[in-house]
Amino acid sequence: RALNRYLLILEQYPDDLNALFYGALSYHNLGKNKEAIVFFDKIISNELYVFNEEALWYKAKALIKLKKKSEAKSILEEIIAHGGFYTQEAIALREKL
Repeated sequence: RALNRYLLILEQYPDDLNALFYGALSYHNLGKNKEAIVFFDKIISNELYVFNEEALWYKAKALIKLKKKSEAKSILEEIIAHGGFYTQEAIALREKL
């Protein structure tokens, strides 16, 4: 139900970063990783740096579920280079790949 509400918001406000992020997270939690990545990419490419690190983190996890480990590893390297909140988790996940 949450996803439907985020999609409804996005119909009127297609660039709403909150709806994009939580919609992407909803897709991810439902196992719809391709759809989630589309939303995560919209966040990452947005000029406002809101939810970027989170979007990168969950995009990497979605890519892993889609068996795209080299793409995920590249994103994990980017997260590590920024030294933000997900750095240690990104290092641990990269080592598992």
